[in-house]
Amino acid sequence: MKIYYLWDFKPGETKTVPQKMLDNNQKYIDSHTIITKKDFELILEKENLFTEFPKLTNIIPLIPKWIILTDLARLLLIYCYGGLYCDIDCIIRKSIPFEQNINKVYLFEEKMVADTRMLGRREKKEDKYKLRIANYCFGTDIVRHYFFKKAIEECISRLEILLQEDGNRDEWTQHDILWCCGPDVITTLYHEETNKDIFYRFDKSYLQHLCLSSWRY
Repeated sequence: MKIYYLWDFKPGETKTVPQKMLDNNQKYIDSHTIITKKDFELILEKENLFTEFPKLTNIIPLIPKWIILTDLARLLLIYCYGGLYCDIDCIIRKSIPFEQNINKVYLFEEKMVADTRMLGRREKKEDKYKLRIANYCFGTDIVRHYFFKKAIEECISRLEILLQEDGNRDEWTQHDILWCCGPDVITTLYHEETNKDIFYRFDKSYLQHLCLSSWRY
């Protein structure tokens, strides 16, 4: 399974790629590729994504936070090419039992919240949504899997809602960011999917997310 990382989306990035983490993860995967913002812009054109998702043309230039763009980019990347997306500050802790060509979506548990009142105001509050699915690592062995198409379309729909609301786009809250293209998208679609057989869901023992990014600041 090939793994993709994103880097250099943050304006004025001064940190260097954490090579020790990449070296660790390389023990468990076939190969890896680092995708920069410039690479992603080329992929949008090369893969005709503005044609497949026409609303992206107008929405992408209006996205106010770089982290939202990376949330959307990772979904588009795996939709186009398959493989595994992983945040560059994730450490793979043990071998992940991938099975090739079986139309599976690989998801990882992020956490179990004690009470749905801990969730953001936009997030669904039924008990099943206590289980949160990570967007710092996911994948599939199928190119253009319908689950990721649904996730991209959901992101576009949520971005439209936020962009149409009154207020300053630069003042979107952390909950807005997590909701519009972040982990709530995959979490919601996972719980709403009637055919759970498409998923391999891995517990937290497989990955350690170090949360080194500075997107909240």
